[in-house]
Amino acid sequence: MALQILDIVKDNPQLLAFILIALAFWIGKIKLGSVVLGAQAGILVIGTVFGYFGFELPPLLGAFSFLIFLFAVAYEAGPGFFAVALPQLGKFITLTVVIVVVGLALAVGFSRIFDFNLGVGAGLFTGAGVNPPGLGAAIDIVNTGKIPLPEGLSGEEVVQFINVTYAITYLVSYLIAMQLLRQVPRLLKFDLSQTAQKAESGMNLSDGSEEGLWAQSLRAYRLVNEEAMGKSVEELHNITHCQIDKIKRGGMLLDFEPETTLEKDDLISVGGHRLAQAHFREMIGPEIVDRDLLGEEVLTREVIVTNPDIFGKSLRELERYAYACQLGQYTRSGIALKIDPELRVMQGDLLKITGTKAHLDQIIDRIGYAERDINATDLLTFALGISAGFILGLISIQIGNITIGLGTSSGVLLVGLFIGYMRSIKHSFGLVPPAAIWVFKQLGILLFLADVGIKGGPSVVEALTSFGPVLIITAIAIGTLPLAIGYVIGDRFLKMNQALLLGAVAGCGSNTPAMLMLVQDAKNSIPGIGYAGTYAITYIVKVIAATLIIYIL
Repeated sequence: MALQILDIVKDNPQLLAFILIALAFWIGKIKLGSVVLGAQAGILVIGTVFGYFGFELPPLLGAFSFLIFLFAVAYEAGPGFFAVALPQLGKFITLTVVIVVVGLALAVGFSRIFDFNLGVGAGLFTGAGVNPPGLGAAIDIVNTGKIPLPEGLSGEEVVQFINVTYAITYLVSYLIAMQLLRQVPRLLKFDLSQTAQKAESGMNLSDGSEEGLWAQSLRAYRLVNEEAMGKSVEELHNITHCQIDKIKRGGMLLDFEPETTLEKDDLISVGGHRLAQAHFREMIGPEIVDRDLLGEEVLTREVIVTNPDIFGKSLRELERYAYACQLGQYTRSGIALKIDPELRVMQGDLLKITGTKAHLDQIIDRIGYAERDINATDLLTFALGISAGFILGLISIQIGNITIGLGTSSGVLLVGLFIGYMRSIKHSFGLVPPAAIWVFKQLGILLFLADVGIKGGPSVVEALTSFGPVLIITAIAIGTLPLAIGYVIGDRFLKMNQALLLGAVAGCGSNTPAMLMLVQDAKNSIPGIGYAGTYAITYIVKVIAATLIIYIL
């Protein structure tokens, strides 16, 4: 029976793809000490095993999935590419370039010392550097046939070496780098939580002890206190910091201006946070329930920041536009950030806001636009964007015997960044909701890595017996030394906060689990902000570096 099932799977490669994804998430939940393996590592392991036993995936599945993944990543990063943690941008670029260049130099040096061929060298750099986009770019360059190949090796054989080396070195480097980053505070004897709190202070972030800026409510009161009678709407706002929403007088809703004065027994609905509401109640009178004042439907909208007038402003500065609304989530480049009154708003940030329709419309008009139909996805723009990037990557120029071009990976990456940015300034263009982006990224990278594991599987035992120990040692070196050097550069020369720096280094290493553990240890989101700062930059630099190593070796 078991053999029959295996035969069915082997004869139906499309079925195998979904089985591998399911097994990847199952294996990804396995804990090695305090480390969760993760679905990406899981699918490499299980894909390599199935590949060793002769299973195959549908042709071109890996290349197709990779383009979807790369475009989705670039689209998500596009709106905030130059806005993420803007004051630190120069430092993030420097840090990323240093780490990637050191890794590239080590990979080239080890390839020369141990006489690794082109495929092993490229697989070592991309695998030990945890660099899926670079892997796709390297394979893409080889498959185009635009570079001279080593004597005795075909393009198919070079790609095979790249795949099997990547599969071996990725897991080793990924797990060791994850542990190294988490142990840095203990090794260097500093308190990560206290260091993160210093960064919060320096970046004008609160420690969360203040009354939440957006934890506001809409309430109604009857005016009975004499001290408030005769005061104008504007005066009451200046005294209590509550916004008057509606006034009901004599059973009728009243049209009012800032200069409108209040009279005895007026019924007033106001928006404001808890302390402001308490102050307003003391001035006005008892709280009441009135359907006309409080009967509006409460909605939730996902709002994207696009208005240049508020770029760089704090959430606190937006308070006058946000009364009676509550911010449930704040996301930047796919990273959820802690909600603090002094957090600076950047282009492309995504806010999930709850409130009445009138109040939501007011704040949405001030800061950007709302994704009103979150079930719709502009697949036309998505597909045309990938097509345009692919074609852009095919354009090349000939200099002597060398053909120079972007390559399809770089082309898709650049077009994705551009479309993501255009989406942030023209909201009627190219809608791909965050949930759809998540699915595209997850399916794209998992199917791509499954293809890598399957193709590398048949040669994995031979590779391990031939040069496995050397590969593992060099993978550890490439996976840790660049990160360590980058950390020293960031600490000593760039003078970055250590908690922010650790997150940024994790971003340079494309190590999301390490970032999540750092956020947990720091007890706030500072490492996540650092990770977001290097997120998109790292993908671009790594794709360029992976292309270079093909030409260098």
